[in-house]
Amino acid sequence: MSTFKRGTAGFYYYDYVIEGDRFAGSTKKRTKREANVFEFEHRAKEEAKRTASPAQLLTLSAAVDRMFEEEDWHMIRTGNQVRARMEVVFSVLGKDTLLSAIDDSGIKRVVAHLRGLGLEESTVNRYRAHLKTLLITAYRKWKAIPGVPYIQITNEPNGRLRFFSHDEETAILDLLRAGTPQRAQRVISWNPYPEAADLFTVLVDTGMRLMEAVSMESRDVNMATNLIHIWKNKADKPRSVPMTDRVRAIVGARLGRERVFLFTDQKQINRVWRMLRKALPWLADAVPHTFRHTTASRLVQNGVDLYVVQKMLGHSTIRVTEKYAHLAPGNLKVAVDALNHLHQSALSASIALDNVLQFPSQEA
Repeated sequence: MSTFKRGTAGFYYYDYVIEGDRFAGSTKKRTKREANVFEFEHRAKEEAKRTASPAQLLTLSAAVDRMFEEEDWHMIRTGNQVRARMEVVFSVLGKDTLLSAIDDSGIKRVVAHLRGLGLEESTVNRYRAHLKTLLITAYRKWKAIPGVPYIQITNEPNGRLRFFSHDEETAILDLLRAGTPQRAQRVISWNPYPEAADLFTVLVDTGMRLMEAVSMESRDVNMATNLIHIWKNKADKPRSVPMTDRVRAIVGARLGRERVFLFTDQKQINRVWRMLRKALPWLADAVPHTFRHTTASRLVQNGVDLYVVQKMLGHSTIRVTEKYAHLAPGNLKVAVDALNHLHQSALSASIALDNVLQFPSQEA
């Protein structure tokens, strides 16, 4: 190992040559053993660069930029928040770290740092989810890394599920269809309110995620089979969802467009939603994603099997779908009927036993 101690600080330095190129610098380690490990890893990375393809030389910061430029991160409502979170990740792993160098130990360092900041586990999970999406995209789509390190999303306590009643849905859609552009027309040249009414109708009838619907293209719609094909989604599992009559009418009338809906980013939808919240105060605890919860809730409440709900909504595992299981009144009725039957059977058996054990009274 070509490490040696130099200066009064007590740090070890490395100095080696690869194919005529010299590499030298401080390991910032104070023991020979740690310095040798650092030098070995540093040399391995430099040697790997010489045989790697351009895609495999993608750095963490470049990968994040690419997610905003090529993928959907620029369209999500919390885009600025995602940027800020990734800056925190940069401070732990280094923004110039090769994406291929991020492993389990790197993920653990990020998680430990976040917990050290006192963040709640639900917030730490958001960081994990961003990293997981980034690495899966780099592996499956960009072919920039050989594999994806395991990133576990920990369990979070389930909160109250918010979903819309039919009356609430009607109030939202009627208000949007009666809306006029007003201030919004200065931002975009078309009326966003009727467009949002049709978009939300599709959401509530299909269970699609907001960005799945916004990104839908005419070529994704098959009127012959009555299916919408979703190729790109959070779970990275392509799926198809059937169209109700009103979804078929909405989508069919837009098939001449490249994209089915005119919205180009989530900011436009956020402006519409702010208008709705101002006009309908009871929407304070709801977001557009509530339409997806509404779809799942209605399906389960009407006796649709959880496995079918999972496939339609594109949940990664059945455990995600199970949070709606308690809404199935039919299952609860079967359970109560079973208990009532057992109680009646036991009561009947007890009466029969009393009759058998009764002795005729003896006359004095």
